[in-house]
Amino acid sequence: MFGLTSTSDSNELKQAYRKLAKQYHPDLNKDADANIVMQNINIHKAILDEYFGE
Repeated sequence: MFGLTSTSDSNELKQAYRKLAKQYHPDLNKDADANIVMQNINIHKAILDEYFGE
């Protein structure tokens, strides 16, 4: 979902998250599915934060 590789670091995660959040945030994207996509992005980010130890 974030387009990261096994050699990615936490800075790349933050950049990818911000890009997706800006694209799918329900306040910025009026698409009906934007809220669901944003929830999935947040779930994936939480898992990756655990992986990167943040």
